[in-house]
Order: sequence, then C-alpha cells, then structure tokens
Amino acid sequence: MSNPEFKSEGSYLKGALGALIGALIGALVWAVVYLLGVIAGIVGLLIGWLAIKGYDKMGGKQNKGKIVVLIVCIIIGVLVGTYAGLIADVYKEVSDYGITVGQTVELVNEVIANDSEVQGEVIRDVVMGLVFAGLGVFSLLRNEAKKMPKKDEAEQ
Repeated sequence: MSNPEFKSEGSYLKGALGALIGALIGALVWAVVYLLGVIAGIVGLLIGWLAIKGYDKMGGKQNKGKIVVLIVCIIIGVLVGTYAGLIADVYKEVSDYGITVGQTVELVNEVIANDSEVQGEVIRDVVMGLVFAGLGVFSLLRNEAKKMPKKDEAEQ
C-alpha cells in the first residue's frame, strides 16, 4: 500500500536549501536558549520541525535521501546555534569594553583554538546539544521515514 503523499519528483538541492534555512532559523532560537544557559531538547525538536518544513516547502525529493539531508541540516543547526550562543554570551560580557562583534568572534575562535579547557566545554555543549536535538527530532524523523514507500512498493 503506497503512501498518497509520496512523490518521486523533487530536488535534493532545493530540499536541502529549504531544510538548511529552516535549521538556521531554529539555530537562532537555539542560540538564545544557549545564551540563557540551557540546552533543551524542545529546541532541537524545533530545529528538526523547521528543517522538515523547509525541505517540503522547497520541493525536496520525498524518498529516503530526505532523512540524510535532514540529519545533516539538523546537525548544522545545532552547531551554528551553539557557536552563535557562545559568541553572544562572550559579547554580552565584553561589549562594555568597546569590543565589537567581529573582535568577539576572533577572540572566541582564538580561545577555542588554544585553550584545551574551553575546547572540552565547547565539545561537551555540542555533544549534549546533539543528543538533546536527536532525542527531540527522533520521532519526527521516524515519522518522515514511515512516509517513504517500502522497497517492494517503490518497484511496483
């Protein structure tokens, strides 16, 4: 029994662009929540939901490759959100000293590159973020995968 929503036409490139835009919108929310000192699965769920909506709105191809594109975009969303949250957090602390956002980015990059303790904290935050996002989007991705036809259905 084939899913009536299944369409073999579409474009991975357009879908990936839409998913990336959605994930980056979610990354902005992730950065704000990160700035508040929290890493929440609900924001990971939001990133995933926005990535799915963006993929579909841009006419992404509806087959199993969609799941791979979504996972990559969700990971990018978490990474960008964590990085942006870190930049915003540091900027909040140093802006009173006349340091610009650009200088803050340079400072954060330099510290991450040279301070193993900070590297460990950033890695921990990214891993926690990916775990929470994974938990948040697991059911969304499973539902998207269920929409795909089984191999023998696709051949009919």
